[in-house]
Amino acid sequence: MACFAHHNPLSRGHLSSTGKYRVYAKGAHLDMLSRHRSKSLRVFVLVAMGTFVFAPTLQNVQHPTSAYKPPVAWAGIRRAEAVYVGGQSIGIRLNSKGVLVVGFEHVEDSDSPAKAGHIQVGDVIETINGQRIHSISELREHVMKASEHTLDFVVHRGEAKVHVQVRPTVDSSGNKRLGLLVRDSTRGVGTLTFYDAASHRYGALGHVITDADTGHAIDGWGTVYDSEIFGIVRGSSGKPGEKRGRFVTPQIRLGSIDSNTAFGVFGSMKHVPPHLYRARKIPVARPNQVHNGEATILTVVHGQQVEPFTVRIENKTRQTKPTTKSMIVHVTDPRLLKETGGIVQGMSGSPILQDGRLIGAVTHVFVSDPTRGYGVYAKWMLEQAHHRTGALSSEVKAN
Repeated sequence: MACFAHHNPLSRGHLSSTGKYRVYAKGAHLDMLSRHRSKSLRVFVLVAMGTFVFAPTLQNVQHPTSAYKPPVAWAGIRRAEAVYVGGQSIGIRLNSKGVLVVGFEHVEDSDSPAKAGHIQVGDVIETINGQRIHSISELREHVMKASEHTLDFVVHRGEAKVHVQVRPTVDSSGNKRLGLLVRDSTRGVGTLTFYDAASHRYGALGHVITDADTGHAIDGWGTVYDSEIFGIVRGSSGKPGEKRGRFVTPQIRLGSIDSNTAFGVFGSMKHVPPHLYRARKIPVARPNQVHNGEATILTVVHGQQVEPFTVRIENKTRQTKPTTKSMIVHVTDPRLLKETGGIVQGMSGSPILQDGRLIGAVTHVFVSDPTRGYGVYAKWMLEQAHHRTGALSSEVKAN
């Protein structure tokens, strides 16, 4: 459909992160200067396929949705029949496995030493001189302690590991410079979709989290927190809106993140999350049980209160295996339209209910028509929640 060429990825560029950092050393001391640091958290939300307005397309992501292959272990697996539905606003902190290169800078009048050494934007620095790098602070420490004139880097580039050598430049002030901008984590606010009490697994967002600068999917781990919405920027045609949120108690963790996939972020929670709209579990619909017509989404527009809003399911897609863009969601609720203009940043992951079942989650918005967007089937999210790298959750039994 022609209108699908006007989707917008409403996450990259709207993620509050730990910022980009210049890495340099003076004598025995290495420091990092924050290039920018956002004070308020914004939202992860609504990565869309097609032609983007202010970010690269998913074809530039390491694991594009179109090339995603579901795990073989999904076949013949019996899943939970009912889950607690979400709708709560959650704070997300996602740490990359290694340090992500997001840019370069000149060192005085010279090109970046790191760029000259053939490091590329999107590379994940794994080791320096054989020492594992997990964070920016470890990168700082290893560069500070290195006595060699040339540093040996091992970086993860796409599916390959690449060895490169970088010779830092010492500037006129005696600073040891790499000319490298890096990031090791990102933060934001999204929406919880469901919680499976039998396995203590949850699903959220409904789409992959990508880095704001590189457009690459972030391979890593993280934590989810309680959060609240303190403002709404109303959307309109050509100008998507957004929720504005913040972590409520960043020192208290709700759960962990162990998977960042095309179908959302997934992890473990020990307890049923707070602020439930419904205190009872409901069934998860099979794709063939979903139909065009009236439905309800659950989301937060004020504080921490989960509220129901009416929508219509349009153009429900027949899918026999996990695929994104399962249906078109059309917001019809008068109050939601008045307050938000339709689907806005921050609604990504909002559960969709129909006929007493959880049928899916909101994942995309159409820039030309913010009253409409995509949803993904909840069945695919639930299956992904129970899949772990190299193994299945011990609670999932084969038939």
